Amino acid sequence: MKKEFKDIIYNDDRMFVLYLCKCTIKDKEGERFITTTIHHDEIPDDFIWSVITFRNNERYTAVKGNHFKTKEEAKAFIRETYPTVPLISLNGEAPQKPLQYDEFVNWCRNNDFKEYDYKKMFSSDVPSDVSSDAKEARFETMLTEKTPNK
Repeated sequence: MKKEFKDIIYNDDRMFVLYLCKCTIKDKEGERFITTTIHHDEIPDDFIWSVITFRNNERYTAVKGNHFKTKEEAKAFIRETYPTVPLISLNGEAPQKPLQYDEFVNWCRNNDFKEYDYKKMFSSDVPSDVSSDAKEARFETMLTEKTPNK
């Protein structure tokens, strides 16, 4: 069920959705920004695990990338963070007493909330058995701490 909040149409009550993926990052020497590229197919050897935060609107605008050395670290971040996303029903605030992760997942499922799906966002006529080297969301974020190395 679509919801409007502060002139933005959201897909459901959550203002943001989290997406676990493989990314590459590039930083320019002496600059305070890094560029993140999400890879869906043909994953490069130098990928890192990332959790991308998307605004939960029609175009799923990428707003943040958190990068991790391992998939387990990324999943732990999701388990801790996802239940705290701001909700429209709370006037854009995070829950003061967030649900446990499993309860949050059940709440989303029971309300028929959809997670980010790049295939729905970027549909094409490419047959499913043909590699498209799908990648997306080249975006820059301010470098605030050291990014993990492989």
